[in-house]
Amino acid sequence: MPELYERIVERALELAKSFAPPEPNQELERRARRLLVRSPEQRATALSNSVAYRSPRVAEWLIEESFRLRYQDPVAGVRLARLAVEVAQALPPGRHEVLTVDLRARASSYLGNAYRVAADLAQAGRYLELGEALAADGSGDPLLAGEIAWLRGSYATEIREFGRAYEHFRASFNHYADAQEDDLAARTLVSVARSMVAGGNDDPAHGVLLLAISLIRKKPEPELLISVAHTMAMSLVQCGHPSEAVPYIQSVQPLYRYVPGELARLRGCWLEGNLLAQVGLHDEARQVLAGVREGFCINLNYYGMALVSLDLSLVLLKQRKWAEVESLARESYAAFAARGLSDRATAALLLFVDAAKQRTLAEELVKRVAGEIRGGQREAWAAELASR
Repeated sequence: MPELYERIVERALELAKSFAPPEPNQELERRARRLLVRSPEQRATALSNSVAYRSPRVAEWLIEESFRLRYQDPVAGVRLARLAVEVAQALPPGRHEVLTVDLRARASSYLGNAYRVAADLAQAGRYLELGEALAADGSGDPLLAGEIAWLRGSYATEIREFGRAYEHFRASFNHYADAQEDDLAARTLVSVARSMVAGGNDDPAHGVLLLAISLIRKKPEPELLISVAHTMAMSLVQCGHPSEAVPYIQSVQPLYRYVPGELARLRGCWLEGNLLAQVGLHDEARQVLAGVREGFCINLNYYGMALVSLDLSLVLLKQRKWAEVESLARESYAAFAARGLSDRATAALLLFVDAAKQRTLAEELVKRVAGEIRGGQREAWAAELASR
């Protein structure tokens, strides 16, 4: 590993240990929560009649909270971003018209991103395009332009349009570089590398990540460095250098405890477990994935529990531990059946049980079952959003 990378990880750990999170603005949160529980008609009245609700600060709080919760609760992420758009649209132009337009552009873009995470890609594309169009009539703030381009690049990667993703990420990087925001430029480069790995361009991803590492200066955040390490490891594994990936995986393990949000930490550990499996460290992978599975159970995230159980089953298969595979399958199926969760996912888990019991389970079936579970999860999110 580059010496610079090791120094940055050490610096991140030092800063994380001494970091005191800012006090939450309880008044802004109260206003936002009051709007959330109201009907659309009641919200419109409140926004029309009260400057306490019709506030740029309320809209900004909603945007940040939506982004913070995007993976922990995608439905909540969409609801918060939707409300941010409503609040921003209710703002009168006044003396700061271009700043109001900027806020509307940002809110629309983050609503698009929230829809992307919630797997509604049609709505995601619509609101991301709207955000970019609105920003064209705004202040021309390079940070906002960089932010919107970064979100659009993430969406293009999601729909596997890697050429478009690169163009958006390049625009984002240039905006941040012009504004001398090196850490944000580094974040964009990490997204470029992840897009490259997703598209199978692993060798160039390695060089992009080294450049990103050289730009992380002011505030090396644990989440960003974990993403650097995992992307570097994925790139090395896919390039046929698994032994070189192991130090990157291990280097960021002390940073997990400083990632805000339990589910965000679990997602990082889940990826770590899969990477350990790919480099042949099956005992370590089994231990990490079992811990993630338990964490999802504690948090009542049964879709996550079922998906990580499938990944864990592949590790156990390599170790010929059929009894443990069958136990995993039965527990996952029972959790879904008892709670009346997605019929589609429950039926797929029954296939998992049968294949484990008959000892015919193979990677192809595991991938098929995982796809059905994710499909059931998307349907559940869509139904929940439609009901609110």
